[in-house]
Amino acid sequence: MPDMKPILAFSLLTAACVAASADGFREGQWEISTTMDLPGMPKLPEGVQLPPGVKLPTRNAGFTATQCLTRERAAPAANRSDLKCETVRQTFTGNTYEWTTHCIGTDGAVVDGDGKAIYSGDAMTSVFRMHGNDRGHPVDVTMNSTGKYLGACPN
Repeated sequence: MPDMKPILAFSLLTAACVAASADGFREGQWEISTTMDLPGMPKLPEGVQLPPGVKLPTRNAGFTATQCLTRERAAPAANRSDLKCETVRQTFTGNTYEWTTHCIGTDGAVVDGDGKAIYSGDAMTSVFRMHGNDRGHPVDVTMNSTGKYLGACPN
């Protein structure tokens, strides 16, 4: 009778790999497009125009970035040098990643956030809500993101 140990080992390894990817999350480089809803953003008075080249943020600002996401850090991140953020809670359940952050700004802002990302193969959707206080002004921002898997992270 042939030695079945190599076949059994290969079968167990294959089953483990399938189970690891069954939750829908793929570690690697992702392109993430984010729109931000900024409800408190002021509008210019009627008839007032800004000088050429000057732009104010809009209520629904957006950006696209690429990020390397891992199982330990599966949340899309806004890379801002003026905020030092710490992830205080994170859980993966099936294809859903949930996290909570606490951020302190260099200008005294204190902002907390809760997010939820759902992964499905090469696609991701997420919602992240931030709330807090920035120099006496309330902060209430919702960021909606979509992502697509690009491949392995660069070394």
